[in-house]
Amino acid sequence: MYLIAAKVTFMNETMKKSVNAFMSQEVDRAEEISANFRAQLSENVSLVVNLFENEEKANRWRENLMNPKMVDIKEMGAKAEVFEGPVSHFNFAGHTTLEMLTQKITN
Repeated sequence: MYLIAAKVTFMNETMKKSVNAFMSQEVDRAEEISANFRAQLSENVSLVVNLFENEEKANRWRENLMNPKMVDIKEMGAKAEVFEGPVSHFNFAGHTTLEMLTQKITN
């Protein structure tokens, strides 16, 4: 699995709510994404985490969806820090591992 995450600092809470609502409808439902979530770190800061089956799908999503939308968001005055890399030591509900999820995805 591969992760692309972004910490986005918006100009204000209204901008954060508007962009998050738009992105959840237009970007978060892309077929390349295996799982994603958003954490609201403060009134005007969101952390967006996207998980992909592999780096190839992550790259396709980044080029086709994320990059164009990030240009628009930055032009509106937001700041974004993007983090990415392979996922390891994944555990869900105390017993589901990354290997178990990967096997289910590829089979």
